[in-house]
Amino acid sequence: MIPGWPIEIGPHDDPSWVDLAALATDRFAVAEACFTATAASQPGLDRRGQGAFFIGGVAYYFSFALAWQHLSAGAVPAFTARHLAVRPGLDRTLLYRVRPAEAGAVAAGPLIEAALAPLIAQVKQATRLSDPAQWRLVADGIVGGYIAVGQHLGQIEAARTTALALVRDPRWRFFNGHTDVYEIDGQCFLKRGGCCRYYTADAGSYCATCILRPPDQHIGEIRRRYLAAAE
Repeated sequence: MIPGWPIEIGPHDDPSWVDLAALATDRFAVAEACFTATAASQPGLDRRGQGAFFIGGVAYYFSFALAWQHLSAGAVPAFTARHLAVRPGLDRTLLYRVRPAEAGAVAAGPLIEAALAPLIAQVKQATRLSDPAQWRLVADGIVGGYIAVGQHLGQIEAARTTALALVRDPRWRFFNGHTDVYEIDGQCFLKRGGCCRYYTADAGSYCATCILRPPDQHIGEIRRRYLAAAE
């Protein structure tokens, strides 16, 4: 996939790789270790914030892998929770590995729900981060993942259209009317519809396009944080 991204293609034969189905059941200790590592790297981050960082990352990379096959092949792959696996990295981040799936007569909405719902239930029980809060982060992950892949493949319009159609569909639990995309100076940036709770950390703040930040500040924050340094 994209060089430098913590996601690779390959089998999950090595038991150090834990797929999402196992992560939601007998291997949830991997998630707990991730919560602990996040708390260590972001002192003061509350327990729900630890859960938000975790589910936000999983949703993003699941969507990234889905988008990669979808946009490359022109068809939705028959992904399940068994196709994406994680393991702890040396720098306290999670590494991700995807097993490619065959294209099938599947729709992306129910596929995403089925893969993530069991894990969301476990994260809720462990951290008290509510179902709606997690599904809002899933919506952000869907749009963010598709946009990243679309930019790399030169299919940004297809990526944006596909992702926004998904999160605007009220049939799915990740339905979100706030998640969107800003296009600034030819670049696309995620407009968040959920909150990662980074503001609860000791050194935390609102993200540039956080749902808790007034919308009229978003573009200025994007320019200040991401575009000014490139000029």
